[in-house]
Amino acid sequence: MVHDTLQQIYLPEEAPSPCHISINQLEQGKKEADQLVEKVMREKVLHGRQLEGRNQFLMSVAQSMVKSFLEREIKLMHDPKFRGLTMLSAEQEYRRPLDIEVGGQRHTVCFGGKMDRIDRLTLCDEKGHPRTFTRIVDYKTGKVNPSDLNADSKNLQMEGLQEKRIPEKWFQLMTYLWIYAAERTSSEAESSNLLPGIYALQNLKDNLLHATIDKHDVDDRGVDVIEPILSQLCQELLNPDIPFVANPAKNSGACNHCVANSYCPKAQLSEW
Repeated sequence: MVHDTLQQIYLPEEAPSPCHISINQLEQGKKEADQLVEKVMREKVLHGRQLEGRNQFLMSVAQSMVKSFLEREIKLMHDPKFRGLTMLSAEQEYRRPLDIEVGGQRHTVCFGGKMDRIDRLTLCDEKGHPRTFTRIVDYKTGKVNPSDLNADSKNLQMEGLQEKRIPEKWFQLMTYLWIYAAERTSSEAESSNLLPGIYALQNLKDNLLHATIDKHDVDDRGVDVIEPILSQLCQELLNPDIPFVANPAKNSGACNHCVANSYCPKAQLSEW
């Protein structure tokens, strides 16, 4: 509900892309937020059922999240350092192929996903010079900590894939970074830096939480970090000499969702 509503406010179907975002547009979206969320709820969740009980509660939470987020965006636009916000895409599918070699055979693996938001934000730095960032943004309605988006460079340099200990949300953002980097023209790459991050809608006081390595923001150079990891992952998946095995991590929850949990002797299912 939140994703679809924000898409309608920022980049409705009739809007051109890229689309400059104004304060008036967001103020109007805030006024219409309750009705837009309810419309999405009825069309995509209820399917003719009554709006009551848990669904009524979930709708009110979504309405509150959307309005709080728009208030935060409007506040950003009133900041003296703000110079402009342009939406490039919203809830759009992106894909990128990756060529790898396993056992002397060439394979092409396609990575893809629906990216919640790609925008271009311009702010002035401390010296008054404008700086532009192309932001790859993911909305999360659940809780997100900065540690979820930070990777340790020492872990990333470990030889084995299992030893790298890569945070899940960091991996998602970095994969999006790698995919979108191939979409940009050389002039776009020269005019702005890539900045992947998450808006945690439960805790908007943190603003955009950036993907980091050793607590330093990731930029275009992050492509060189994530591509070898993606290659290593695909090489292991497609290597017939590496068997698929039960997840050995206790309390990971993985066994609960595995298709083999009904007959796998190593399945560690939760009691509840």
